[in-house]
Amino acid sequence: MSSAANDKRGKLEEEFQSRMYDAEASPSQHLWDRIDHELTVQENGAYKQHAGFYRQLAAACITLLLLAGGLGAWYFSSPAGTEQPIATVAPATNSGPAATLSAPSEEAEMAGAVAATTTPPKQAERKAPAPGATEINPAAPAPAALGAIAEASSTTSRSKTGVTDATALPQPDAGNDPVAEMAAVTLTIAETKTPDAVEEAVEKENPLILSRSLRQTIAALSATEQQAGNSPALLQQPFAAKGAEAKATDDFRKLNEQVMAHAKRMEEEQKARLLAYNEAAASKKDSEKENSKGNSRWSLGMAYAPGYFNQNIGSSGQDMSAASDQMSLMPSSSSSASISSLYMDEAREEYAENADPGFSFGFEAKTGFKLGKKLKLLTGLGFLQNTTRSRSSYMVQESLGNSYARGFNSSGPSTVFIPSISSNLAADSLYVTRTPEYKVNQRHRFLTVPVGLQYEGNMGKDWFWYGGAGVAANILLQTTILASSAEVEDVAYDLQDDSPFRKLQWSGNVSGGVGKRLGGNMSVTVGPEFRSYFNTLLAETENAPLPQGRPYAVGLNMAVNYELNAGKKSR
Repeated sequence: MSSAANDKRGKLEEEFQSRMYDAEASPSQHLWDRIDHELTVQENGAYKQHAGFYRQLAAACITLLLLAGGLGAWYFSSPAGTEQPIATVAPATNSGPAATLSAPSEEAEMAGAVAATTTPPKQAERKAPAPGATEINPAAPAPAALGAIAEASSTTSRSKTGVTDATALPQPDAGNDPVAEMAAVTLTIAETKTPDAVEEAVEKENPLILSRSLRQTIAALSATEQQAGNSPALLQQPFAAKGAEAKATDDFRKLNEQVMAHAKRMEEEQKARLLAYNEAAASKKDSEKENSKGNSRWSLGMAYAPGYFNQNIGSSGQDMSAASDQMSLMPSSSSSASISSLYMDEAREEYAENADPGFSFGFEAKTGFKLGKKLKLLTGLGFLQNTTRSRSSYMVQESLGNSYARGFNSSGPSTVFIPSISSNLAADSLYVTRTPEYKVNQRHRFLTVPVGLQYEGNMGKDWFWYGGAGVAANILLQTTILASSAEVEDVAYDLQDDSPFRKLQWSGNVSGGVGKRLGGNMSVTVGPEFRSYFNTLLAETENAPLPQGRPYAVGLNMAVNYELNAGKKSR
């Protein structure tokens, strides 16, 4: 058997170890699936419990909401209050040491109505009934009936203990009108001061007393009318019904008029407040506009103007013939000189005929100042580059090493443009030869200082049109004559060189177009622009063999403007 000192294992030991390895096998996949299923069931149960709780909570909230809505609808749809019937006899509910036995005002009105319905026979006037109508005019009750009514009322009121004689109903006087006295004293109860116990008893029994008195009165009147043979149709009508309806109608009409007057007054006040608010807002807007107008006079802008530039060089038969005569008068030692002069004339004419406008562009940074509501003064600093194109089949080379262009000295071949702009022509020092056609580009670079005016007008909410004009001082920085042929050298005139071109060139420009306001301070403009120079590019045009015109450029001006200290406003 193996040990720490003996690592040899027997067959039995190896068999035992292999069986132990088999026993240490991992659980089957079915066991893991069961465990996962149990966990899923537990999670689903917890989720269902939570979902049930939330559903109950939502149902309770919806129930409370519906209940509150129903109560609110019932409250607002129910009338503000119900009117008490005018003919109802109700006791006073005042409590305290000064409690009275007097009935409400409706009782007095009812008594007056009863008195009005019963008139004495002497004062009643019968009218002729209309055809088909039934005459209803009850007779007045007899004095005996009135006496019975008064006695019943007096007996009932005296039967209550603790009430003084002032509360008893008096007997009708034989000399007075019994109906008027009965109407005046039937429901009148004098105000007396009794102990608290007596007052409570009187208040509790007051409705019973009044109702009993009214029943006795109605019964007595009915018996009297039955004895007289009159119809009781009038007594069957409610007491003071017509008066109550008329009073209710008048009260409703008055209340309606008050409500309508109040609503009209509230509407007028609301209109007045709205008008005042609009006036205040308009004045505030005007003040802000004035302030912004004062604070936004200054603006900054960037402009880019691509276009085409024309140097305006022409060909003249007189000039060419004069140059030919000048060259023919000079002595010539050989036939090569005459050929060279002939090539010079052809080269100049070819260069003038093939001169085309070239691409031009400029950048400007401008500062604007508002002179008025729509007029603006603009000035700034910019860079301008003008290019002209031409083709040539000749090249010129000095044969004696003399300088043929002021400020230029080169022993290599050049284009015909150099002697064309020179005032120091020497036929004996130039050698002109034909070559394959090549392109010639003339490039001028300027530093510009523009000054101009711009006027703007509205086109819509955020759109406007503009028109402007101005002048610019153009300082020549560099002139370069480039040839596409490798045999022809390029010529460059810098700022410090003695150049045949003008150092300062004045120009005028006119532009117009449309613009759009992008935000509170930003706006963009785009439109055509025309620029014309006041003088030629050459400083001495009278000695130039080719006619020189005033250059001009036509292009498109695109600008971005930013107004300082200004919000979005309508112009």
